[in-house]
Amino acid sequence: MGYLIDEVPIVSKVLRNKDDSCWSFFCPGCEVTHNFYDSWVFNGDLERPTVEPSIKVEYCRYPLVDPTTGDFARGADGEYILDEHRMLRGAKKMTCHSFIRDGMIRFLADCTHGLAGKTVPLLDVPDDPPADHDIKRHS
Repeated sequence: MGYLIDEVPIVSKVLRNKDDSCWSFFCPGCEVTHNFYDSWVFNGDLERPTVEPSIKVEYCRYPLVDPTTGDFARGADGEYILDEHRMLRGAKKMTCHSFIRDGMIRFLADCTHGLAGKTVPLLDVPDDPPADHDIKRHS
């Protein structure tokens, strides 16, 4: 039997408590943190957590900015250059779908990064981690 996230007091090397209802972990596939909330069930182990249900993150990875302008590429008309889906040219839709069980992240096959289908240990959350993404709860 697990505990609701808000019943677990503080953080560990692999989890950060962002506020009373939001926790984060570092995703080595996306190279950013992802969040889960107090409605998830947590086993209470801060070093080898199990969190249920699965965590699915969908986001857009934007292209690098032009170092000379500090902005995304623009056309001769000054408008951003878009692809056929009206996304910034070079942007990529990303999906990260995983289970966290016993301190391991099992990445599911619908992930669009290189760790799809693999299981890896949770890594320490960096002191200054890159920005996180919105998540969807899945069962």
